[in-house]
Amino acid sequence: MHADLATTHDMLSMSVAGVEAVVFLAKHVVDPLTKPTSLFRYFESLFSYYKERAENFGIKVFIGLSVPVIGLSREEVEPFYGQLKDMLRRSEVVAVGETGLEWATEDEIEKLKAQLAMAKEMNLPVICHTPIPRAPHKLNAIKKILEVAKEMSFPLDKLVIDHNDEKTLRIVLNEGAWAAISTCFDKLTPREVALIIKELLERNEELDRVIVNSEYGWGYQGYFSVPRIAFEAKLLGIKRSEIEKIAFENPIKLFRLKL
Repeated sequence: MHADLATTHDMLSMSVAGVEAVVFLAKHVVDPLTKPTSLFRYFESLFSYYKERAENFGIKVFIGLSVPVIGLSREEVEPFYGQLKDMLRRSEVVAVGETGLEWATEDEIEKLKAQLAMAKEMNLPVICHTPIPRAPHKLNAIKKILEVAKEMSFPLDKLVIDHNDEKTLRIVLNEGAWAAISTCFDKLTPREVALIIKELLERNEELDRVIVNSEYGWGYQGYFSVPRIAFEAKLLGIKRSEIEKIAFENPIKLFRLKL
């Protein structure tokens, strides 16, 4: 999830709904007026203010960091890669992300390459942003991410392609990467996610590399979207073991979470 729009009520709702841990991610886009120094101040707040607030509600915090896909050029961020690398060594960090591609421009691709190289060196999984579900350029972005990862010999079993829909999910899984499905205001509803999971199971497909996430939450008030996905899946008759796999067990395995 992204931490900055979550209220204390969101944290309370998540905890009551059974959320035991979160992975706070850097955002894929920032305001063009943002300076790299401001971005890193925000990163520091994830380790302090946001972490403390979540833990006050009994939620353990892990963190993923990266420079944004949109909003800062590679010329602006390159001098800060050393600082980013130092932050990635902290004990709370479990991933590089959210990086990825939106339009697959040369600028975006070069930033993705730099961060894949960092993650490979540090043995961290990478979470990759892709365009919103059903966007006309979505498939191209996904294919380009996979192409770049293969070109750099990045292990696909540590590559997470995020914001999947029913069409892109199988493409990602067939390549050996992790497929994440986001529930938030510009992605999918909890019901839509649950229906995708049900369809996979009906086709006897494995869920071993599928995870679900809330990102910004559904409709700005749904950071507890993952429990809502579990609720919708239960109503559809999906077994508890399968629900726990996508919402709990798989993230623990992928990010090597110590809970």
